[in-house]
Amino acid sequence: ASSQSIVDLDSLKDGTYIGTGIGFGGIMQVEVIVENNRIIEIYPISHSETTGYYEEVFKKISLEIIETQNLNIDTISGATASSRGFINGVKSGISQALERK
Repeated sequence: ASSQSIVDLDSLKDGTYIGTGIGFGGIMQVEVIVENNRIIEIYPISHSETTGYYEEVFKKISLEIIETQNLNIDTISGATASSRGFINGVKSGISQALERK
């Protein structure tokens, strides 16, 4: 793994985790589902982000994290705070998957 890698996603414990991040509109909660030690689904549960921005953020970032199994994802231009909050929410959920080992 690169030195930038915050977590080792090879050792995730299966389960459903709720993570929290701070977006443009405040606190957002993200559900992260881990199966066979891989992130398979990411859902925003609650947030106060601006309509028209967050849909793209959640869709693109979720897809990229699931495809790469990596949390070093670029934020989306024009929606940096929403992107960061969402990524941090995923990190927060994943940290629980690591602690469960």
